[in-house]
Amino acid sequence: MENAEIVYFPEDRAASAGQSEPAALLLEAFRKCGKPFAIGWDLIDATQQQALDELDAKPADAREAAVRRLELIGSGRAREYCRSVLRQGRLAGVRHLALRSPAALLAKLSTTERLTPEEEQIFPRGFRSPPGGLQAYAERLSARREPSDGSAAGSYRAEMLREQFAAEVIVRHFRGATPESKLLVFSSEADLEIGRGVPFYVAQKLKLRQLVFGPDVPGSAGARL
Repeated sequence: MENAEIVYFPEDRAASAGQSEPAALLLEAFRKCGKPFAIGWDLIDATQQQALDELDAKPADAREAAVRRLELIGSGRAREYCRSVLRQGRLAGVRHLALRSPAALLAKLSTTERLTPEEEQIFPRGFRSPPGGLQAYAERLSARREPSDGSAAGSYRAEMLREQFAAEVIVRHFRGATPESKLLVFSSEADLEIGRGVPFYVAQKLKLRQLVFGPDVPGSAGARL
């Protein structure tokens, strides 16, 4: 882990109770590594980035209230863990990144509705889609017996955008970060699969070492991409 600039951890495997939990141990290792680091959250969409940036300037009571007001997307366990980390005063100075694409943008991409000029500006570009991505996506939907509104192509496009949006936020963060900076990312397991997902897109624009704790790794051991 010490050699990786980016470490990914499945958000649903995180828990807020107990310092022996893997996510808590990982966060503590980052805190003690002696290098600047940030934390990325797939549970928080980009419209709330300013609210995240303002947390450090707030006293404890106001910080607690601000954390409660954040709208988080994900399971109850993941949301609880995210809020517990955001409340921690010992992480003062650690930047938190909102990695999720705005919901309105995702909704439009599932249909034929045109994007506004403002939405076009934040639309991620310059990424290659994974080979056979649409077919694999359709097979996953079929295996889970999930009905989809509209075409599979439209919903796949929205999924790709969501992953590419997170990757672009990470890319921009590192391009403006100080040397030796690290990033701890909490994301869904589906977005961490080898050969697709957020690490796949980040690797297209950044030559950084990435470590993934996730579904493609037996026993949740790490896999460097």
